[in-house]
Amino acid sequence: MALRRRNGQSITQRLTPEEQEARRQAGISPAYRGNLSIPRNHSAQIPEDENCSIFITGLPGDCTVHTVLRALHGTGVGRVYFCHINRPQDDSNRPGRTTAAAKLVFFEAASASGFLQRHANEGFAVDGYHIQAVYNRNRVAEAPERKNVTRVLIISGPKEVVHEEVLEKLFRGHFEYQMDGPVITWGETETDRCLEWRFGSYRAQAQAACLFMRQNGIFSRVKVIYGQDPCA
Repeated sequence: MALRRRNGQSITQRLTPEEQEARRQAGISPAYRGNLSIPRNHSAQIPEDENCSIFITGLPGDCTVHTVLRALHGTGVGRVYFCHINRPQDDSNRPGRTTAAAKLVFFEAASASGFLQRHANEGFAVDGYHIQAVYNRNRVAEAPERKNVTRVLIISGPKEVVHEEVLEKLFRGHFEYQMDGPVITWGETETDRCLEWRFGSYRAQAQAACLFMRQNGIFSRVKVIYGQDPCA
């Protein structure tokens, strides 16, 4: 899979036949562009009712991770482990209309089945688009992490470090991430500040940020705890 740049933007070229076949052999969509070396990117050998992964189609063409997660806020469906948006394609059912797709993984299988049940009973819309949702054929087992971890971090400490622009620069220099809405300021004093940082995923995002801050001396006076997932 080759990468090239146009006007400063990365452009992903089409997967080769060999790359597509490797994904089929792993039980993964041949269009998947993620890292095959990560075990959780391979289909788990589990029954469907233990699958935590949902595949959503019919999303708005300009859909973002925040667009999808915002539609789940306040539903109580459960903690989100991972969310990824597939690039938009022409909708075969609606000529002239472009739609996107998403992979949505929950921490627990009960959350995935609850989401599908809610979709079957009530339908589910994202920015006015009535989506379709099924179990992802690339099955994902429940995450082994503790029950209190989430994709939301509460970061508190000295203002010179606990500052949105400072943290964004540090995070972007070490890992890629998406946000589920703007950073929230919970409070501040003359010297300290408390921020809520809602990442789009726990995996490789909130997880990576937490590890980075706990291992980096610049954050020695910073406290990091997991917050409430607004989808839970």
